Amino acid sequence: MDEKEEFLNEFGEDYGYPNGPKSIDEIRATEFKRLDENGTVYLDHAGATLYSELQMEAIFKDLTGCVYGNPRILISKLSS
Repeated sequence: MDEKEEFLNEFGEDYGYPNGPKSIDEIRATEFKRLDENGTVYLDHAGATLYSELQMEAIFKDLTGCVYGNPRILISKLSS
């Protein structure tokens, strides 16, 4: 039995999001795949979290579809 199986035998009912639409393993595989690709273990006790793939896609879409800048510059161009 490997370490993960031992862990799941002991804590399986409380592991991840048992009533969620995706398991923690599915979330890691789709939203945090860079961890496995880089062989990274991320452990944080400071309350911070990693950004997900979905968040980055939404931010990229927003930044490429909108114009952000100094609001005074935008207002002066609109009133000219």
